[in-house]
Amino acid sequence: MRYVLITDNEVIIKTSLNKLKSATAAELTEDMFKQFGNAKVVNITNVDLKVLVDAKNFMKIPAHKLFKRDTGYIYLLPMYILMILVLLQSCTG
Repeated sequence: MRYVLITDNEVIIKTSLNKLKSATAAELTEDMFKQFGNAKVVNITNVDLKVLVDAKNFMKIPAHKLFKRDTGYIYLLPMYILMILVLLQSCTG
């Protein structure tokens, strides 16, 4: 089985999907290809190929690095405790 990637500038032919992925650094899936005889072929523009490369790079980023940890509650906790103490003192008289 041969995998063929056709772009605006070049044609890349590899014997497996993993070899094609490593040659292009793109996130290619089996369902993108169409079967033509002994080969599976996909026709992609350079813009689409760049998007697939960016998608692969984005998936490498761990999710915990995408979001900042919320530390605001640490600063508000003493204020909440003081408010509760004041409310309890005013209720008890």
